[in-house]
Amino acid sequence: MLHFGTDGVRGVAIEELTPALARDLARAVVRVLQPTAVVVGRDTRESGT
Repeated sequence: MLHFGTDGVRGVAIEELTPALARDLARAVVRVLQPTAVVVGRDTRESGT
């Protein structure tokens, strides 16, 4: 199950967090916030892989 919160989006990579979802989220952020830059990160801890 995907979780959206103040610390980001959480879910199982590839199963829930798909490339299509990442694309759709990025498009929504740009459409709503109209930012000049977008930063994407990931959890580098062993449990985050």
